[in-house]
Amino acid sequence: MALYVSCPVESVERATPSKVALSFDLDSRQAVDELVERARAAGGRIGDTDEYPFMYQRQFDDPDGYHWSPFWMHPDTAGA
Repeated sequence: MALYVSCPVESVERATPSKVALSFDLDSRQAVDELVERARAAGGRIGDTDEYPFMYQRQFDDPDGYHWSPFWMHPDTAGA
């Protein structure tokens, strides 16, 4: 599965490195953590971590001010 997101930015040259650093396949809780660490390295501001019985979620704002909330659904609760 692929997910494509389009976000307008003020400067393509400034935005490109952070967006390239975020390209990651989110197929596990570890992948969510790795994505957030990549966002931190690219200059993003890291927010809350939420863990529920059915989902794990982290949050960050990228350098352009967009808010991201990548999450992972526990497979044993998907569709419940």
